Amino acid sequence: MGSRWLRFTHEAMERSDGRCAVFSLQEDGTVKLDGIAQEMDLAAEKLAREMMQSE
Repeated sequence: MGSRWLRFTHEAMERSDGRCAVFSLQEDGTVKLDGIAQEMDLAAEKLAREMMQSE
């Protein structure tokens, strides 16, 4: 199994599998990922789970 990674900029998130998403940090402490706002810690946990799941 190869390594997996996420790369963040101010406007986007790129995944090691080539998928991209619109990404932004909001002033209220939430993260907006593909237009959906959620608490930063919950978004981080979700992304970590997705990376840990086997393909």
